[in-house]
Amino acid sequence: MARRCVTVAAMMGLVVLVLAVPASGAAKRKHQCTITTRAGVIEGDYGYPNVGTSAKWAGVFDDSCDGGKAATHGAFEWRMTITNISNGVGLFKTEGSSYSDRGTLKTTTTGTATPQPEGRFGIAGESRVAGGTRVYRGATGSGTFTGSIAPNGLTTTEGTSTETW
Repeated sequence: MARRCVTVAAMMGLVVLVLAVPASGAAKRKHQCTITTRAGVIEGDYGYPNVGTSAKWAGVFDDSCDGGKAATHGAFEWRMTITNISNGVGLFKTEGSSYSDRGTLKTTTTGTATPQPEGRFGIAGESRVAGGTRVYRGATGSGTFTGSIAPNGLTTTEGTSTETW
């Protein structure tokens, strides 16, 4: 009798576990998101930020989608490459990943860094979502961002995006 109770309990546990796992073919939905980031350079090529050099950045983010119905916080890492400098304005591209309890989201960006007073740089650009894991598997989307780089390298951005995941 005890063996039967254990077997029934184990089967019930499996049923609950299976029901808790989302279907892999679940329909993807569009999400309107806002994101803020704070980051800094953790290592860079000799001569960074000259054309052709790159640096690894790390930071944290707060993301809110669909009016706060889907909010997440996490960490990210980027590899930023300086692609051109013209009239003091730097052009850059990044590739990176963000990590949260929802999974990993892969993104790329292109943008500009424009000198500002007091040694700051204003930054602006476009982002593209390029897939991910878990909730973000097969994710797509695009957005825009603005922000600043302080003289000490601390970078803050705010952006909006439309993402499908």
